[in-house]
Amino acid sequence: MEAHWAMPPTFLACPPTRRRVTASPRGGLVLRAAEEKGLDWLDKTLLKIPDRLQEAGLIDYRHRRETLQNWLIPKPVWTPMTSKFLSQKLRLSPAIRELFTTEAERILDSVVVWTFVTHGPKTLAPQMKKYRSAIKQRRQHPTWKTFIHDGCGHHSGQQLLDLLQAYAEDLAHQIDHRLLA
Repeated sequence: MEAHWAMPPTFLACPPTRRRVTASPRGGLVLRAAEEKGLDWLDKTLLKIPDRLQEAGLIDYRHRRETLQNWLIPKPVWTPMTSKFLSQKLRLSPAIRELFTTEAERILDSVVVWTFVTHGPKTLAPQMKKYRSAIKQRRQHPTWKTFIHDGCGHHSGQQLLDLLQAYAEDLAHQIDHRLLA
């Protein structure tokens, strides 16, 4: 059985990788210090680590990933968000506008929020596996490439990304403060 420190992806609720973990040169410094100062010093030092990490205010990405494991943007949140985006004066064709009312779009928007909240790559988002066929269908839609650029060199999705990022920041705050049920 591997040591707990050798399995950070599993600890962070990410799929494990096949890479080998190698000890850092600094690990040798800790062992030499333990030899000089004794095992009591090492035990006391190791026991202080969780408290020092807690004091540092680090983000619990494992908790974030576990919370969002079976999550999608709730429809009562997503519908007004996309309506706000579509009400802006953008040169979007009717076909693209229609795309933003589909379930596949809600799933993709949920993946975007997941990546903002967890700082993980979209390929690790649980929604990518669970809703693979809907995502594939969305990407094969004839208007997908048109959406990326509006013909004038502007990214027509930036306004939606801004809305999703603002939502993600609020969601991350709720998760971190255990406000999300």
